[in-house]
Amino acid sequence: IGVYASKANEKTLEYFGACLSVLSEKPNTHDQYVMAQVKKLYDARFYGQPFEFGGRFDPPKPSPTIPEVHHPFVAKLWSPHVITADERPVPTERTLAIHTLTGKPLQDPHGKKMVAKELGVWFGFSSVGNEDSEGGYYNRTGKYRRYLWLDGTIGNVFSLVDSDRYHSKVMLEWTIAALVAIAKMTRRILILPKIINASSDAGIYFLWSLMDYSALEGIVEFRETNFPSNPKAWISRNMPFRHVATTAFLRTNSTIYAQVSDDGGFSHSFRQAWGTNSFEDQERMEAWLGLLVEQPEIDSAELLLVNPDIIEAGYISRLLKRIKRHKELEKLGSKQALGSFEKEIVKIKNLLRWCHDSGYRTSASKVSASHSCYKRGKQE
Repeated sequence: IGVYASKANEKTLEYFGACLSVLSEKPNTHDQYVMAQVKKLYDARFYGQPFEFGGRFDPPKPSPTIPEVHHPFVAKLWSPHVITADERPVPTERTLAIHTLTGKPLQDPHGKKMVAKELGVWFGFSSVGNEDSEGGYYNRTGKYRRYLWLDGTIGNVFSLVDSDRYHSKVMLEWTIAALVAIAKMTRRILILPKIINASSDAGIYFLWSLMDYSALEGIVEFRETNFPSNPKAWISRNMPFRHVATTAFLRTNSTIYAQVSDDGGFSHSFRQAWGTNSFEDQERMEAWLGLLVEQPEIDSAELLLVNPDIIEAGYISRLLKRIKRHKELEKLGSKQALGSFEKEIVKIKNLLRWCHDSGYRTSASKVSASHSCYKRGKQE
């Protein structure tokens, strides 16, 4: 049970009226249970059989008043593969509609949307405001087609299994804060990365089951992890993105790299590297942000791949020390004072909330709407 399809006539009007009548007596009962019970009532009346309500109503006693039935009918059931309704729907080639559920009705709307999006069945809005049709959820062109994606040894993945990040939730939080800050300051939409972790349910996790970004609504736009693999988001039938910029700030040699690929990656129009050995931390970060914002070839790319390798334990430790002394350092005009990019990262870090206690219990293959961290996170 999860989806009802019906024509509006005297029979269905009476049926839904009967459901509302029972719900008015038993308001805490799951609405789908009420609809199933009333369906059984109509089946019984159609075949001239006796009927009594089941016992899962809330409150349980007394039993609901049995509505009068003047137009009995027998309702047929859709195949669960044609209309798929579940907490984790499994669509097939026969599926016409999908209905994402949770354990309780009218709960976890954010999680339901995210499950639908990850399955590739979300429709999404088609325009910005009432006029601009270039800024839809998937169909975006021109100035609206600006995305950001975490780059590294594995595309759009943050690994908590790597030796230098092993189970480091601190590095995860600061890296995501940096990505969100870049998305905001470059006016891009952040595609949420996957998380790989070795835990009780080892595997890949969706970031939306770990991170609560509700405080950032209206500040930064986000898209589901599987967004780039959904043909609805592609620039053309055969090409996901036409112009792609790749940037990396590598800790090994303190060098910033940039490369721009055109025609979906078949040609390179721009390649360059900058050394920053003589720079302070905040100067390096400002230089990197300047590249992302000011370099025309980078700024104009549809998709910006970012490898923030510089966000590692040593940098975070130094940053935390400078945060404590920021006002003093700024007053002295010190190069160690926080720059505008680092200030934004710290601001975002303080806005994000996390579900580290529960988020790693269910990997992406088993996640459902009720696992969403939205508006449930805690400040770490």
